Amino acid sequence: MLHLLDEISRIKETTRLLINAHIGFPDPGDLPRLVESGIDAFSINFPICNQFGEKILQVNNAIERYRDTAEELAALGAERVIPHFLIGLATKEEEETGLRLLEEYGTEKLVIIAFIPLKGAPFNERAPAREERIVWFAERARKLLPDASIALGCMRPRGYISAETRLMRDTIDGIVLPAAGALRALEDEIRVERIDGCCALYL
Repeated sequence: MLHLLDEISRIKETTRLLINAHIGFPDPGDLPRLVESGIDAFSINFPICNQFGEKILQVNNAIERYRDTAEELAALGAERVIPHFLIGLATKEEEETGLRLLEEYGTEKLVIIAFIPLKGAPFNERAPAREERIVWFAERARKLLPDASIALGCMRPRGYISAETRLMRDTIDGIVLPAAGALRALEDEIRVERIDGCCALYL
């Protein structure tokens, strides 16, 4: 990404486009340049725990690297640093532990994503995250992070109309491409504001 920063700066200077960057775990010395480029939101995969981070993200000491990266971005003036929490590959106990770390960090924004297998990709033999698991996690996140803005992101299994209806009613603040059936079920209960762009830009 660093070789594109001049182009990103030019885009920000000459257009009204908003940019959300999934930055991984960059070297600390590169963070000032990332912030100075004008990127509007920084999305970081939350590693859940060090063991999971090493296995899935292939990053050593992933929790510490996440914390240090998020804190340094905020100190440099980044207004939107958004953890993305992948559910469905770790155990429920590991996910609970990860949520409690985010609670400890005072996390104010969270995007929940859920595992879907992709042909030829790692873990493609695993089943997609189940509907009840997504509901459990989102409701647990709301309890532990009562004041946070929480969105259900674009990476998730589709067709979970019951789950989306339930979560949109009283748990999450936003959802990417909700099921039409869920919207119909809630049309007299909630006010829907449609926006264009990555959910991280609007949390």
